[in-house]
Amino acid sequence: MNHYPVPYYSPMVHVLLALMVVGATAVDYTPYLLPLKREVVPVMKNGRTVSHRSAFYGTISVGGPDPQQFSVVFDTGSGHVVVPSVECTNATCMEHRRYNISRSASGLAINSDGTPVPPDELCDQVTIGFGTGTVKGEFAREKVCMGSPTRALCSDVTIVMAVEMSEQPFRSFTFDGLFGLGLSSLSLAPEFSFFGQLAAGGASSAHAVPSRFGIFLTDCEDGKGSEIAIGGYNAARLAGPLTWAPVVKPKLGYWQVQVKAVRVDGRDLGICKNNACTAILDTGTSHLGVPHHIKQGLSDMLTVDAPAGTNNDCRSATAPALDIDLGDFTIALLPKDYMRREPLNRTNKTGLPCGSTPSSGQACSSRCTPRLMPVNMMAPLGPNLFIFGEPILHRYYTVYDWLAPRIGFGIAQKQTGTTGNEGEHQHRHPSAEVPTPPTAGVDAGASGDAEDLVAQDSHIFLMQLAFQVVHGTRL
Repeated sequence: MNHYPVPYYSPMVHVLLALMVVGATAVDYTPYLLPLKREVVPVMKNGRTVSHRSAFYGTISVGGPDPQQFSVVFDTGSGHVVVPSVECTNATCMEHRRYNISRSASGLAINSDGTPVPPDELCDQVTIGFGTGTVKGEFAREKVCMGSPTRALCSDVTIVMAVEMSEQPFRSFTFDGLFGLGLSSLSLAPEFSFFGQLAAGGASSAHAVPSRFGIFLTDCEDGKGSEIAIGGYNAARLAGPLTWAPVVKPKLGYWQVQVKAVRVDGRDLGICKNNACTAILDTGTSHLGVPHHIKQGLSDMLTVDAPAGTNNDCRSATAPALDIDLGDFTIALLPKDYMRREPLNRTNKTGLPCGSTPSSGQACSSRCTPRLMPVNMMAPLGPNLFIFGEPILHRYYTVYDWLAPRIGFGIAQKQTGTTGNEGEHQHRHPSAEVPTPPTAGVDAGASGDAEDLVAQDSHIFLMQLAFQVVHGTRL
């Protein structure tokens, strides 16, 4: 049994990436643009919607000659391509499209070291733990293509065929699996990294793909216009110039940057002195993750009375500005960026949502609360770790440069149009009205406050936290 709390790092991958970029400079490469859809899942408490979870996903195809299509979250916080296997028969997998290796001429069952699984011998299995949920899977070498089979960007990669998937978050959403875009050292081996393999395959080619990708996530209700650009970035999605921040601790595999200070209405919280804070960009996280020991205090500073009127949309509330200083660049968030849409109703006496207990006729007050998620991690990631999820990724277009490595931030061009296109936006059935158990790295809170009760199951956090390989476990 091998356990990898922090995956190993392969310097050879960066050598291949350097060769790839040299080859790419001779040609004018137009980035490949893959549209993303947005799915919103209502979170229910006492018969009413109190929050929403959301995820962005796109299409990949696996195998051939008749490719099998899957919808996946393109996740900068994980390092593997994961799709449900036809061998998975639990309720979660049965609600998704499942990969059948016997239908693919290009698929080969392998062990974790890349060798074929001998006939009648046990195969290796891996268990991957995420901030929300777990996956157990087996390995296959396969052709994977981003996009539809008729127009796609393809590479041979080792995939994880999931034979078990946890109910949360995978059953709550319609997306089938995950497509890890973390640095290669976040993967079990370089062969598991789609982007790393794409780089290696094109290192000696005049048609090599440049070592960058860009992500654009709209805050529109329908998610229209969201996309991932491979081989560069889409300048049309920028409302201003890019500012670059270097990746720190690249051997850990995350797209992680240094945080110099956090300020609320200009007031420094004082927790990031002496380079004590970092942040990981995670496209698979729906909230802004903050160190658990400051979450309550920061939430109190940003919580305000709900705006008057029938609309009652907290994104239009008057509330403090939240600034996150990265050194050469400051991320500036306003209430429209960080607030939950729905106000939180509380009774004067109990502090619980209206209707949860007899209120004895007491009037309810509505409060607007931020989309914060407490993060509780030890070194080398924590303890002062932030997770840059959707609240930041809606406001900023982000570009990820594998060679440097570094991350570019630029104000995103706002989209027009906000409603109703089912081709771009889907509502899933509401989450069950029970709290989700706390998951690794996330402090769900236990104070009994109404905000904590909502926070326990209102976020989706797909950052990969650990994996464990067991050799020879299934025929």
